[in-house]
Amino acid sequence: MKIIWRVSPEATGRYRSFEMRSWPSAHYANGKESAAFCLSCESAYVPADVKMGNHKEIKIRVAIYSTTPKERAEKGAFVWGTLTRRAATLKEAKQIAAEFLALHYKVIHTEVL
Repeated sequence: MKIIWRVSPEATGRYRSFEMRSWPSAHYANGKESAAFCLSCESAYVPADVKMGNHKEIKIRVAIYSTTPKERAEKGAFVWGTLTRRAATLKEAKQIAAEFLALHYKVIHTEVL
């Protein structure tokens, strides 16, 4: 299963200094834009800092689609789960996400594939 990573656009406009750029997220390359992974960090996403590794640890969240019909009615198509393993770099976070997907592909619902 292939995933595509995206970075949010840089803040623009009059009040851009008050906005914090979000960390990259991934979706499945199935044409449906189904969510796959979301990265978060206490530090803002600044490409120069990310290259140098000047940020706090990165949390990796995964979209879990293998929910029961009752859960889907209450919570929606998927729920976000947070991996216990953290990453020190963006490259490592993407690698952890790929490893998780390879080992636990059953969290993906057949509608997403």
